[in-house]
Order: sequence, then C-alpha cells, then structure tokens
Amino acid sequence: GVYPDEARANDFGLVWERKRDQVIRDKEIDDLILEGETPCVDFKRELYLGNAGEKAEFIKDIIALANTQAEGRRWLIVGIDDKTRELYEPQVAPDRGYWHTQLSQNKIEHILSAYVAPYIEVRYELIEYRTGKVGKIEVLRNPAKVPYRVIKSLGDKKDKSRIEANQIFVRHGSQTVQPDEEELDSLYEESGREKPSV
Repeated sequence: GVYPDEARANDFGLVWERKRDQVIRDKEIDDLILEGETPCVDFKRELYLGNAGEKAEFIKDIIALANTQAEGRRWLIVGIDDKTRELYEPQVAPDRGYWHTQLSQNKIEHILSAYVAPYIEVRYELIEYRTGKVGKIEVLRNPAKVPYRVIKSLGDKKDKSRIEANQIFVRHGSQTVQPDEEELDSLYEESGREKPSV
C-alpha cells in the first residue's frame, strides 16, 4: 500500500497544482482587466439570455468582436463591471437566479446558429476568479468568413437593442457600431468574399 506520507505528498501536489492553475487563471483575467476594454475585449457585469433584447445585445457584441480587424484573441468577459473593472458580485434576481447558472456553451451556440451567418465559433468557460465567478467567452474569428452578419431580426421594434437581418457590427474602441463603407469593403477584401450589391 501507499505510506501515509506518500499519500499526503500526493494530496499536497494536487492542491499545489490546483492553486497554481488558479493563480494563472487569475492573472489572465487581471491582465485583461488592466488593459481595459479594447476592440478585442468586452466586459459585462452579467449575461442573461432570457429575452429578445438580451439575446439581441449579445449577438451584436459577439458579431462585433468577430468582425473587428485587430490583432489578438477576442474575449467577452462576464462578471467584471465594465465601468469599475471590479469583480461584480451578482445580486440574485429572485425570478432568474445567478447569470452563471443559466449560461452554457450549448445555449450560446444555439442562439448564434439561429441568428448569425456565417456561424461564429465560440468557447465558453466558467472559472473561479478571486472571490467569485467569471465567464470567459472566446470568439474564434475566421478571416475567410468575415463579415459575420445577423440573419434574422430580433427584439422589439421600439427597443434600441433590436437587431435587423443583414446588419453587420464592428467595435470602435469599446463601442459596438455598424461599419462604414470603407470598413465593410476592407472586411470583404480580407475574406475574399463577394460584396453583395445593394
């Protein structure tokens, strides 16, 4: 059998490894926070995808991250306040629960495949960060597929988060906007795809 000391050493090794992984993960988030919102990094306090407005806003954000012509990996980080850049300790909305109990890779993929073309690949991971939880959504941009666009309108006609079929979004700094003609040409040029004539 295993000597008690050896077992203890193995446990200690595991604990240390876990701690080290946590430190590495914390540092990744710290670095993103330090850099702040950029064309490639977007912070959200919470992310609920329950109603049309919330879904539309999310789709807009993901499309913008995917379309923006900038170097580096693209992240939507949930659980960090975009103003204070602090970990946001979510309040439980009585009717909804914590955002992270509702969010999953499957749900995200389902929404994106229904409303976006070409399909945008994303990777969602919920991690422990400091004293709370943070959701990391990595948007995997494929230059051959840009520009990504909305394929189905969503949201209330009067709602500013409403998205319309064929809309395209990009990020200017930390703002999500529709591209101007030049940006649009540049995206079609990058992918080598034919720009539809209006």
